[in-house]
Amino acid sequence: MPGQARCQDTEEVGVTTETAVRPAGSDKRAVPRRRAA
Repeated sequence: MPGQARCQDTEEVGVTTETAVRPAGSDKRAVPRRRAA
């Protein structure tokens, strides 16, 4: 079931990105740092 494994990977990445973008109050410096890098 490679399809399921891929879906999980995509979901994990999406969750990490959303979590870093959601807290724009405390992680505001971490967001622009990733963009510049």
